[in-house]
Amino acid sequence: MAISAMHYTGMIAYRVQGTIQWDMGYLAASVIIAVTLATLALGAAGRGGKGSVLWMTGLLALAIILLHFTGMAAFQVTPLAAQPLYANPVEYRLIALIIAGTAAIIALAALFSYVVENRTRNESVEELRQARDAAESASRAKSEFMSVLSHELRTPLTIVIGYASFLSELKRHNLAKLEPEEKPASEHFTKMGDQAELYGQRIKFAGGQLLTIINDILDYTNMELNDLALDKTPLIRACYWRKWSSSTMGRRMTRRPGCISTPPLTVTADRRRSLQLLGHIVGNALKFSKARDIHLRARPHAGGFVFEVEDNGVGIAAQDFDRIFEAFTQIEDADDRAEGGTGLGLAICKKLALAHGGDITVKSTLGQGTIFTVFIPGATQMAEPATLAQAS
Repeated sequence: MAISAMHYTGMIAYRVQGTIQWDMGYLAASVIIAVTLATLALGAAGRGGKGSVLWMTGLLALAIILLHFTGMAAFQVTPLAAQPLYANPVEYRLIALIIAGTAAIIALAALFSYVVENRTRNESVEELRQARDAAESASRAKSEFMSVLSHELRTPLTIVIGYASFLSELKRHNLAKLEPEEKPASEHFTKMGDQAELYGQRIKFAGGQLLTIINDILDYTNMELNDLALDKTPLIRACYWRKWSSSTMGRRMTRRPGCISTPPLTVTADRRRSLQLLGHIVGNALKFSKARDIHLRARPHAGGFVFEVEDNGVGIAAQDFDRIFEAFTQIEDADDRAEGGTGLGLAICKKLALAHGGDITVKSTLGQGTIFTVFIPGATQMAEPATLAQAS
């Protein structure tokens, strides 16, 4: 368009003793040809390759040549007798308008380029800032995870080493309590056996904690590598409510009295992974919610199967709903964290739910409690009703 404007501005400035007439068909054709060939030239340059520059040069040269000669064909002069200094005032107005229009186009193009460049620069700065914040957040989460992981591994390892040391010294320690001439009796061996059994149970429990932490880390690593294979099988189970209640020394599970009977469901899912998912959610509620009661509900929902874990604990702030599903992230800082955990549980739950084609969501109110809802598609309801035993 710039070349076209230059060309016709120059032609209008041409002074002859005659009447100039323009063929608008040739004029429009020349501009269209020039714009089309210039666009093709830019397209050829954008493709890259050895011949792209030659193609661009040839097409641009052809565009300028065709523009020039097609424009000359639109320029027709009829000679007339006039004074040598004759000038057509109409043409001067046209020159002024074209010059002003060309200047306006150049100014608008420059303004547009500035706006686009400024917006692009701001977007780039914003993307860099977000990338920097994400990197800092990831680094901070990694540091906190390593701090938590070292604590989580150190605690059960200390228990294992401590009680293993007790076992190794158990016989000597008990024999040292006897009088010099006293022989060990059966009650001494019974006592040592009871102590050994207690220490062995605590070692087993601590080893199980270590194994759970390691399995969580390996599971999440495999999921990040898209190495999650589900063994889906039809599961037929009745739906009912279960309730976990707090006791003074720990947790106990009881069936809620008067639960509502529903027809059985056929659910196609990976049994082991589903239990793992459910275990993480219930385990988090037991450890972090400080709730007196925790309820588990299961029911059909929109062509699938839903189970909910509800507690009446401290709740979760709305701004933390997305954070709790991020890997290596816990709401509390590592220094203020009262309970253990690596921060992988809910991240694993999210990936397991998505791998089944479903999802996991959370609703919570601070001071009132939290509901985690897991949806697994593909459940079908049977026709025969199921009767559930009432339990107290």
